[in-house]
Amino acid sequence: MRFSNRIFSMRFSKIGKCYWTLIFASLMIYTLSMTIFNAQSDHRKQSNQFNEPEQSKQFDQSVPKSKSKRSVQSVDKLRPKRSDCYQYSNRPLNTYIDVLNDISNPEVEPENGTSIFFLMTSCSKNGIINLSTSQACAIESAAYHNPNRTVFVLFASTVGFPAEMQPATLAVLRSNFTNIHFLNVNIDTFVEGTPVQKFYHSGKLFTSKYLIEHMSDFLRFLVLYKYGGIYLDTDVIVQKNFDNLPDNFLGKEAHHGYRIDSVNNAVLGFNGTIGHEILELCLKEVITSYNPDEYTYNGPKLLTRILENKICHTSLAEMTPKKCGGMKVFPPEEFYAINSEDWSHFIDTNFTESVLDATENSSIVHLYNHHWRDKIIKKSKSNTRTAYEAIAGRNCPIVFEASGENI
Repeated sequence: MRFSNRIFSMRFSKIGKCYWTLIFASLMIYTLSMTIFNAQSDHRKQSNQFNEPEQSKQFDQSVPKSKSKRSVQSVDKLRPKRSDCYQYSNRPLNTYIDVLNDISNPEVEPENGTSIFFLMTSCSKNGIINLSTSQACAIESAAYHNPNRTVFVLFASTVGFPAEMQPATLAVLRSNFTNIHFLNVNIDTFVEGTPVQKFYHSGKLFTSKYLIEHMSDFLRFLVLYKYGGIYLDTDVIVQKNFDNLPDNFLGKEAHHGYRIDSVNNAVLGFNGTIGHEILELCLKEVITSYNPDEYTYNGPKLLTRILENKICHTSLAEMTPKKCGGMKVFPPEEFYAINSEDWSHFIDTNFTESVLDATENSSIVHLYNHHWRDKIIKKSKSNTRTAYEAIAGRNCPIVFEASGENI
């Protein structure tokens, strides 16, 4: 009997050990599985928040439409994540940033038809204003030659001034020019009451392969539609006062062989009835023919189509103010004296004299510096300077001096 009990006890002990070993192993496997699952879940959340999937060009049509008076919240769900950059917020990313006022609540209102506008549509990652030397030069040159006009620098991605140390070029602009104003643009509210309100909230704009450029094309039409005035790209240098320019103007762009096939929209002036009419047609054209895959289709080519088919009813070569309702289409020498193919001539000392001769009488010089803005270019130490240095030194002297060794 004792032997039998002993055998039973031994068997029970072995079974018990196996039982508890199984339970312990199961718990370990479960814990490990949950850890892996949670890690993958967190990774997916971060990917959805920060990444921009290449395939995110289709909208989720299953999202129900809101019946509220303002349906922005519901349609925002249809937008690809690429639109997050342009979601306005009046709260800084950190306490060291003084967020700019929105254009709907400026300290100084844009003056009807006379203000000068620059647009910044790059996505800000840290919420701090960032201007390159050439961009600051463009802004100074406009304010320097037009002290009687207000100059507005508008940011589509919410930014502000750093509370403490500021870049030298930004600091000198703020301290030397009272006619320069920096503002954010809450695009959600800015489009309200305009022909493109539904188009913008549809999210179609955010399917673009060239979102920064197409957002700029879109907003320059919209800003001038609302306020009138003059729009300038940030890769220009102004050389003259604008008082002698007509209310409505733009310029043709030439290529090698002087082949002129489109206008350029880096410099635009619109005001009055004809200006408003052209801009309304441009905005409606954006709605009906927006092309997310072509670089210039929604900007220069769109303007060319509107002028040729709906305003001037003639080719670019035959356009005159009389045929275009008062719109002046300037020849290339006025704003685009240097061909876009020759952009490197601005920073090549071998072409200094030829560039200065070609641009001597130009109101504005377009630099096409999207070709060289990522290059670090040192100022010349010899007496021979590049054309860019000569033009910048005359027309944005304060920024040029503050920029140090680089241009």
